[in-house]
This record gives sequence, structure tokens and C-alpha cells, in this order.
Amino acid sequence: MTNTKEAARLLLCAVVGGAVAALTLWLFQGHKLMIWPEEVSYPDLIAVLLTGLSLLLALFGLGLAVFGFWGYSQLRKMIAELATTAASQEASAKTVEHLNDEIRSGETGRRIEALVKTQIASLLGNKATFAAWLEQYRHNAAAMDDLDLQSSDMRAAEAQQTARAKSWTQAVRQGAPNDVPKD
Repeated sequence: MTNTKEAARLLLCAVVGGAVAALTLWLFQGHKLMIWPEEVSYPDLIAVLLTGLSLLLALFGLGLAVFGFWGYSQLRKMIAELATTAASQEASAKTVEHLNDEIRSGETGRRIEALVKTQIASLLGNKATFAAWLEQYRHNAAAMDDLDLQSSDMRAAEAQQTARAKSWTQAVRQGAPNDVPKD
């Protein structure tokens, strides 16, 4: 939207500038609009106009080549990034799919299942190891309970402080500094 407005504004400026230039020529030539001076012959005028046109086309071509080269390098970079991203996503998806299939029904899944069963059997088979694991589990559960208790105590203390601050604020608003509660 902004580019369209800007292009329309530039086109309007070009038309107004051309009209102003034509009006200026018309005024300075004594109210006659002559494109070329009287002493220049028609073949000379055509040669000058064609030379100007060829210079304009050469500059346009040079600008187009510069933008083309820049655009080509940018296009290559963008295509490389898109290809890398798409390939990476596809490879990740295929890898996850393959690993899921392999774990569910392949040799790897059977190995993992056997390893887990072995670890559980060794844990349950050795009473000392199981007792140590159970003690660690109970210790962790007690620590979590203590943390929950501390958290609830802190919430209760914060609630008390908030209530105290509200009562002080109400007392100050009512203008009774003697009624401010003591700690």
C-alpha cells in the first residue's frame, strides 16, 4: 500500500515537473513552443535524440545488470536457506519416525526393554539396593513436603503483611494516627 502511494506521488511529481518545464520553455521562447533551435537541421536533431536515447538505454541496462546481479545473489542465498530448512525439517521428521518405529517393533526396542527388565530385576533382586533406593525416595518425598510447608508458611506471612498494610492505610486515610495497629 505504501509503495503504491509512493509510486503515485512520484508519477504526479514527474507530470507536474514536465508541465512546469514546458510552461517555462513556452514563456522564454516568446509564446512559441519550439523543440529545437531554427539553425539545427532535422538529421542533426535526429542524431542527437538517438544518441541521448542510446545513452539512456545503456544506463538503464547497466542499472538492470547491477540489480540483476544483486538480486541473483540474494535469490541464491534465499533458496539455499529455504532448501536447508526444508531438508532439516524432513530429516528430523524421518529420523523421529524411524526411531519410533525401531523402538516399538525393532531390535532397538527389544534391547531397551531387556535392559530395563534387567535393571528392575537387579534392583528388586538385591535387597540392600532396593532399600537404599526406597530410603532415597522417602527422603526426597519428605524434602518436597518440607518445601510445600515452607511455601505455605511464606504465603500465610505475606497475607498477614498485606492485611496489616491495608489496616494501616485505612487508619491513615481516616486521619487517626493513634489508631494505627501495633506490631
